[in-house]
Amino acid sequence: MQALILAAGRGSRMGTKTAEVPKCLLEVGGKPLIEHMLEALADAGVGPVGIVAGYMADDIREVVGTRADIIENPRWSRTNSLYSFWLAREWVEGPVMVLNSDLLLSPQILERMAGVSDNALAYDAASGGGAEQMKVKLDDGTLVAMSKTLPPEDVSGENVGVLGFTATGARRLFQLAGEAVEAGKENDWLGTAVSALALECPIRAIDVGGLPWAEIDFSYDLDRARRQVWPRIRNRDRGRLLGGFAKVVGALGIAAWAFMLLAFLFGRHAPASWDALELDELAPVQIEAGNRKQRWWMLRTGDEVVFEVTGPTAIRFSSRPVLDGVRDSMRYALGLEIDGRPVPWDDHLATASHTWHSRVGTVGKRDDFSVSLPDGSHRLTMRLVTGQPGAVLLLVSEGFDEDNAD
Repeated sequence: MQALILAAGRGSRMGTKTAEVPKCLLEVGGKPLIEHMLEALADAGVGPVGIVAGYMADDIREVVGTRADIIENPRWSRTNSLYSFWLAREWVEGPVMVLNSDLLLSPQILERMAGVSDNALAYDAASGGGAEQMKVKLDDGTLVAMSKTLPPEDVSGENVGVLGFTATGARRLFQLAGEAVEAGKENDWLGTAVSALALECPIRAIDVGGLPWAEIDFSYDLDRARRQVWPRIRNRDRGRLLGGFAKVVGALGIAAWAFMLLAFLFGRHAPASWDALELDELAPVQIEAGNRKQRWWMLRTGDEVVFEVTGPTAIRFSSRPVLDGVRDSMRYALGLEIDGRPVPWDDHLATASHTWHSRVGTVGKRDDFSVSLPDGSHRLTMRLVTGQPGAVLLLVSEGFDEDNAD
């Protein structure tokens, strides 16, 4: 089953939060929403993935890399989700799962939807009372209508924003979307075509109430996703992984098991925001993308940067290689030690970013890695590890929990 993510709009109801970043790149738990979705789809065995992007499409392309195909909606500011969906009519070749990009949801929701062989829609029977919520009307477990303006007596719950269609259902839905576009309804929600399809063939309603999820339309939705929804998703994932760890604990030495458990537990911290640290030992470098500017720090092969932090806290390391104009890619790794103990770090084959630029050379795509630290003072040491001379731009940020602010 393919997956189609609709991510063309700006998300203007988020105010200044989406002035310099598209809504699907807003961070929850230390990584963008789209990262959570791609990982959940992969866990559910759904793919390949296509993303309909419009506003700041290059930024989305840079983050997802080769994990998804980008379908551009150049008219994103004058159209809506129905038109964005219709643009993917040539990309979709069979059964497809269609998702809104502003979702944070439990992977179990996608697993349930992937296991349904019929046309289906995920809904939450415990929700649907808000003015901005996409409401559904059901009859005997199948969809009758979907609209934000359904009368209260007709509301059976809220559409989660995840739909699944058979190959036949998807083809017909594209036809209905095309007819709506030709009729001048390109600014309609996709729900217009889905409701029309429901009049022709059954669309099963799958109740996912009780599983954590959030649709992020406003700033308070983002705050709720960070404070309430993400901790529930994280704890569910942790419980499932710990169950898997228990099966292999007998084959591990006590020291190795303790290291794995500590690394796992400390690596799950989810700060609400991040504050960049000053790395005075390194030279500052400015990178630019249009009117946006960021300050990073140059770390060269053979250099070493050492700094201390006080826990409990979370530290995120972001890196971009500096390509010399001869090579169009660079394999590198950052060597990290915490209190003198090496931390495993996968190497990366980075390619050029076509969004960010700098005078020091061609700027590569960004990679992030986070660790969480317990109480006490900690000494962190970083080095650039490559098979050839080179440099990376480094950004080190410390997690900040708004719940604990003075």
